[in-house]
Amino acid sequence: MDTKPTYEELEAEVAILRKQCADKDLRIAQQDVEIAELKSQVAELKARVDKLTKMLFGRKSEKSKKKDDDVLTQVLSGTEFTPKKPRKRGGGGRRPFSSEIPRRDVHVTLAPDECHCPHCGKALKPMGAEISETLNFIPMILEAIRFIRTAQVIMWPRVPSADGAIRSPRNWKDSSI
Repeated sequence: MDTKPTYEELEAEVAILRKQCADKDLRIAQQDVEIAELKSQVAELKARVDKLTKMLFGRKSEKSKKKDDDVLTQVLSGTEFTPKKPRKRGGGGRRPFSSEIPRRDVHVTLAPDECHCPHCGKALKPMGAEISETLNFIPMILEAIRFIRTAQVIMWPRVPSADGAIRSPRNWKDSSI
């Protein structure tokens, strides 16, 4: 009732199975190549989306020019886009006075009664200084006067002022100048 297959039948079946395995191995190799190509396409498209997102929503996106539309069409069409070099901007403010001009330092500090926190009474600690220069011209004498304003701060996490510093008054004038 239960007959065993012959040796030839088993060899034929093994050959069929080996052919099926070889076909499946070939198909797996083709699918691996296809997966690698798709992964590279996905990476390229993600990079393109990131670039377009930065162009549309990035810093200074509201100051876009008419040329941005041309750039967008170039990027979408796949042609390479090379942006212009950004202009260097100046530092702002005026240039410092020449180092050859003699300088006189005027130290401006808080009055002793102002060196305490108005809310808790704790002593203020020095935090730094703000230096500003004015040019004083007396005939035959040219000098730069440096006003060094000390800033003091209370070492407390809750300070009522915006930056926590109490500075010497800016409109300080000395009659000896």
